Amino acid sequence: MKKSINLLPPPEQKKIKLIRMSEEIRDFAIWLTLSLFILGGFLFAAIVFLKEELSSVSEQITSQQEVLGNIQSTQIKGDIDRFNEGLTNFTTIRSESEQWSKALAELASLLARDVTIDGLDITRADKKFEIKGRAGNRNSVLKLRQDLLNSEYFGGVNFPLANLEKARDTDWSYRFYVKTEKLK
Repeated sequence: MKKSINLLPPPEQKKIKLIRMSEEIRDFAIWLTLSLFILGGFLFAAIVFLKEELSSVSEQITSQQEVLGNIQSTQIKGDIDRFNEGLTNFTTIRSESEQWSKALAELASLLARDVTIDGLDITRADKKFEIKGRAGNRNSVLKLRQDLLNSEYFGGVNFPLANLEKARDTDWSYRFYVKTEKLK
């Protein structure tokens, strides 16, 4: 604001001051209004842009969820099928192994320290065991046969004379049957 010498009477000076002040207020109001319109325009443009982005992102999320849902349902279904198959196999093996495991545990308990089994053949159809092995001496082989005969699980033990040929480091073999009632 310029300083100028005003020779007008004081009431006129006051009017001029009021006119200048009202012009400044008017100019401020115009600038304020224009600024608000420009700001409103920017905000409107930002809102439109963000709505478009939100719509685009929502579409992408929906398409990705469908893809992910298909992948997950396929993977989960495959995992469930594999688990069910494994569970079925486990149940089958468990039910069958319980029958034979008792007989095998009984056989293992009958072996003396110097007796080893080198071969074991089991025939499910007729419940036949054929075992071959080595023993430290002939008495261990005879004791094994006697223990098989005395066992509640086994019967029909054969007596090969070849088991008695050597007194030490004896190769031996036996054939015997598991009693059917013990497998249940």
